[in-house]
Amino acid sequence: MLEIKNFRFQTNVSYEGYQCKSDASACLSTRGAKEIGRETMSFVQMSVTTSEFLDYATNGHAFCNLFHFDANKKYPFQKSDGQWYQTYPTHHRGNHKGAMKLCMKSDKFFMGAQTVFVDVDYTRFTDVREYLGTLSYPPTCVYMSFSDRKEKKGISSRRFRMVYIFDRVLNEKEFLHVSQTINDQIVFDTGEPMEDDCGTRKSQYMNGVYGNNETYVSDFIYDIMDFPEEPPLLTANPQTIVDTSNPQEITFNDRMLEDMKKMNYDTFMHYYSWQYQYKYRTEYGDVWIDGLYQMTDENYLQLWWYRERQVDGQHRRRKLHKNACLRRLMFPYMDPDTALFNLYVDFVRFFDNSDRVITLDTLIRKVKHAFSNTPEQLEAYCSQEINYWRDHRPQFIVRSGMLMSWGLINNIKSRIRYAELDAMYNRSMSVQENIAAGIGVPQTTLYRYCKERGIDTNPHRPMTEAERRAEAKREKQNDIALFRRLYNPLLSVRSNKDILARNGLNLSEGSISNWSKKYYDAQPTPQTAPSFNFPPIEYEIPTFNLHFPTETVEEEKPTEKDETLESYSWQTPRFEWHW
Repeated sequence: MLEIKNFRFQTNVSYEGYQCKSDASACLSTRGAKEIGRETMSFVQMSVTTSEFLDYATNGHAFCNLFHFDANKKYPFQKSDGQWYQTYPTHHRGNHKGAMKLCMKSDKFFMGAQTVFVDVDYTRFTDVREYLGTLSYPPTCVYMSFSDRKEKKGISSRRFRMVYIFDRVLNEKEFLHVSQTINDQIVFDTGEPMEDDCGTRKSQYMNGVYGNNETYVSDFIYDIMDFPEEPPLLTANPQTIVDTSNPQEITFNDRMLEDMKKMNYDTFMHYYSWQYQYKYRTEYGDVWIDGLYQMTDENYLQLWWYRERQVDGQHRRRKLHKNACLRRLMFPYMDPDTALFNLYVDFVRFFDNSDRVITLDTLIRKVKHAFSNTPEQLEAYCSQEINYWRDHRPQFIVRSGMLMSWGLINNIKSRIRYAELDAMYNRSMSVQENIAAGIGVPQTTLYRYCKERGIDTNPHRPMTEAERRAEAKREKQNDIALFRRLYNPLLSVRSNKDILARNGLNLSEGSISNWSKKYYDAQPTPQTAPSFNFPPIEYEIPTFNLHFPTETVEEEKPTEKDETLESYSWQTPRFEWHW
């Protein structure tokens, strides 16, 4: 870690700034952007200093990591309704021309990151400086969020974003390791749970802020060697990892126990659901494939699911104790407060306590007994569940919060199957040749796979006339692009010919002369339009000599002698020109 002022680093900055979080959220979709009269969010990769970065942040610009793509190539994407389409990764026209489209902000296009963000949503600290003083890894800079000091979920708190800048772009493995290490160390240093570890996600974007210029800068630039390979033993509370034979040594948050006794379930969850997370199955961090699912392995475990509330006579206390032990196995670093919170949710949602036999003390005893057992004792006690889920585990689990439907399940199954086919299918062979080679997949599935992946089902067939023309056109465009890049008007035709030939473009001297006139984009010398000042033109208001009779007289036809014509005095009005 070094202190370097005016250090430049790479990041993606949104093309537009947003004055409120709702505007930024709306611009994440085409429909939402149209409703507020704006365009969909897009990003521009920039090299900035810390001060320039904070200027963008405090003017409402959003940020994201770096992504790899070919700007001249179309990429396939699938809509929410299952339809596929292709699009360029950047805008080719309009106000956002050249900016990266939002659809490219995806894990599969992740290239790296030179920044790591940490989003602090809830903290007991009222002074940001005091919070920063507790950290082992001070951030490079800090800016506030849109909801700073505002009430959220009934709680008003300081809310801000910390940014860690590195001396080079981190690859995927380095980014995941460093971001998780920073988050875990912050939890350990502050003794507070991390409400949202969104900064560990590769395709996450971070909002800026508008109207709040409170920022903090340390100019610390980090190196990958500043973070050990082995993460520290972490806890949201110093007593998280407990292994003792005396259950009485395990203590709980007294305030939470009092609230469990006094509050109803909905009120209690309103205040504590942000602090503790409900967990019922094995999850492998917050890394979700396409943001949808995770694959399971032989160590997968989950709690039993009850369709109806368990009543007296259905071994309620035994099942609660089994849930506490299973969680202890699934999450060995879970602290007693989190374990009690989860068991309390199980008790209210899945158990009928109308007879009031089960009390809060019952739940506390079950958690203490689970923490008093060794891992070997827990495995022996939960052997039935371990063996069952080893044999009957699901192939994948869907991310919590997703609306479960057969359409979503089938879509995920197709993604998994097609990912397997990507490794098995030989694209240099036809469908029939792949079947003959023993790929072991039905023909209809292969044709459907080739259609969605855009694969030629018969690559050996000769090209049609239209395909030959298209191929020749592509080659010509590539030659023109190469010519524009290499041609130097300051050199002779012969010198340009040698340079082009060394790069694979063989043109005659006559062709080079013709191409230089036809395809080379010579930039004209910028000229300033002259300034003109037109002299003012004098004018007078025209007068109208109209005769209005005061008495009613008999209308007489005019004769040539007494006919009177009205006269008008017109002059050219004056115009003033302003340049």
